[in-house]
Amino acid sequence: MASLTINYLREQVIDFTKPFMNLGISILFKRPLRSSPGLFSFLSPLAPEIWFYVVSAYVAVSLSLFVLEILSSVFAANTLALYAHTTFNQ
Repeated sequence: MASLTINYLREQVIDFTKPFMNLGISILFKRPLRSSPGLFSFLSPLAPEIWFYVVSAYVAVSLSLFVLEILSSVFAANTLALYAHTTFNQ
């Protein structure tokens, strides 16, 4: 831990702001024990329900894009077949 007090030498280098109110309240807590992270510790920031919704949205969007691509391919093939049989008079 570093010293965080304001002294004369630090005031010469850093511009400290003066607090408008000092209540004298401090918090003391025990430092948690360090443990090695698990294989799926990257999932910890969000609840399992949130991860389920994220994966569900990913699958839904992927399937929607797949269906739209299939439909647009069928439409394009039908359109090209229609224009292939049409002759233009010049």
